[in-house]
Amino acid sequence: MIAFVSLVNGYSLQNPIHYPDIMGEPYTAIQTNESAVVWIKRWLKNKPLDKLFLIVSKTVKEDYISDDTEFGRVTHKEFLEKRLLLNFPDLEGKFQYFDYSEGMEIDNSDVAQQELGQNLLEVANIFQGIQAYMDSNKEDIINVHADMTGGMRHASMMMLSIMQLLKYNGAKICEVLYSDQKKKQVYQANSIQRMFTLINGADEFSRFGSVNAIMEYFEPNKENLSGPLTELLEAMQHFSDSIKICSTNAILDEVKNLGNKIEIFQKTGGETLDEKIFSQMITTIQKDYDTLLKPNVNQIDIIKWCIKKEFWQQTLTLCTEWLPELLVDKKIAFTDNKVVIDACEKEGEGMSRSWKQDFIMTYKGISQKEKIAPIRNWLKLTAYNIPNKTEIERNLKKFPRLMSILLEYINCQKEYYKLQRNISDLNNFSNTYKSLYKALNKIYKKYAQNNNYKKTFASFITGMDYQKIQKEISELSHSDFWDLLEIEEPKPILRGSDKWNNRCIDYMKMMEDNILCSKCASPMEMMEFLHDYHEIKEIRNTINHASKEDKYDIKKISNKISMYLDKLSMW
Repeated sequence: MIAFVSLVNGYSLQNPIHYPDIMGEPYTAIQTNESAVVWIKRWLKNKPLDKLFLIVSKTVKEDYISDDTEFGRVTHKEFLEKRLLLNFPDLEGKFQYFDYSEGMEIDNSDVAQQELGQNLLEVANIFQGIQAYMDSNKEDIINVHADMTGGMRHASMMMLSIMQLLKYNGAKICEVLYSDQKKKQVYQANSIQRMFTLINGADEFSRFGSVNAIMEYFEPNKENLSGPLTELLEAMQHFSDSIKICSTNAILDEVKNLGNKIEIFQKTGGETLDEKIFSQMITTIQKDYDTLLKPNVNQIDIIKWCIKKEFWQQTLTLCTEWLPELLVDKKIAFTDNKVVIDACEKEGEGMSRSWKQDFIMTYKGISQKEKIAPIRNWLKLTAYNIPNKTEIERNLKKFPRLMSILLEYINCQKEYYKLQRNISDLNNFSNTYKSLYKALNKIYKKYAQNNNYKKTFASFITGMDYQKIQKEISELSHSDFWDLLEIEEPKPILRGSDKWNNRCIDYMKMMEDNILCSKCASPMEMMEFLHDYHEIKEIRNTINHASKEDKYDIKKISNKISMYLDKLSMW
């Protein structure tokens, strides 16, 4: 317990203060601090009061009380100690004293400032002394009680400062008391100290998005909170958690939920005194969160808020994860190719990415296998409902060799049946239907790879059902199918060590294949958007794996991202 020891005056010696009810029992006090200590001792019941930290002025410590006392000629400090030991012998050896300066009545402002500085230094010394006790009892929970009654001038402010410092260093502030001699009552003044917790909590939430102190304030009475406040506190907690762990999939929804719950709570104004006070603080929080609490809040608003709060890790992470979505949604860099979208969805699943993120971040374009996949599928789907010439020309116009095979196929049905009856005509068939004959050879070789397959090419033709030829072509291996198309294999792309140059090659290839589209005025404008995004992404990746020698100019990074967001907002 902590207390500023007050002076004993002659009036109190002659007229002791009778408190009719201190924790259910009467008590007669002379020195003002006695009643608070008695309150704590009775409140603790059988639990001990381990330490009594008494803060004393020079007068309290050294001057003798002018009148005789029941203990003879004693100082004010000695009088309080003896009075307490008379009632509580178990306090023997548990007193520890700290000095502080009362000061004197002065008009000079410079001297007043020096005196205030001295008081602050004394606060630090008192705190260090109590902290030393806490350090020697690290395994225990330190519960601190305080008597706000005694002391002179700055005593109350000094006591509040000491309590805040102790709380910051892990102590739990429990009972804060004030003795009213005139009303003969000891009051619990916990609400005064708890108000600091609420104020600090509102400040923490405004500055850092942390809700811990606010939760601590309302925790003792959480069962009696109104519905709107309970829901608001839950929304604040969820928002705080999503910001801390940078949950990109949840933040936007949590921001919108927070704004909704604040609006509902503010309409009620709070039901209890605590809630009404908190309602006033919420108004200040609303001003600080104005960007996030507007009805049409979006991802860019949240990133800008993170920049304002200097949440750099969150800023870079949100940019990396959200900007690709925005680039696609705003048609700055997008695709409407179903094959590409499906491929990006498949690739993105393994890394918990959307197809839009995969498309902008890593997708390298349609492979040869993907390019011919739709043709294979079309061949398979129409295999038993043989297409006509018009359908073939429409669907295979980009693949003339394959078109030739299918046109020969639909024109050779009668000749094929004749061939099956008289295999000796095979040479004439091969000269007339050269493209189809090549395809039949590919199909035969697929089967002939099996050592158990004993048929000759002639017997294979005899047994091959005409209706199955188109399906068999669609199911050839990639290399055999590609060979039928008679298209030159693309040359491999030479890549270097520069990440952006390599990515730029991918984008250029995708533009050539008409799968990377843009509503920008020029390809150069689109490439500038993509370049700047990858630069921000690279900053994030580099910082995450940086060595202690690496240095970063946060101001430059902040300016770069802010300019990018402003440019993006114009779309």
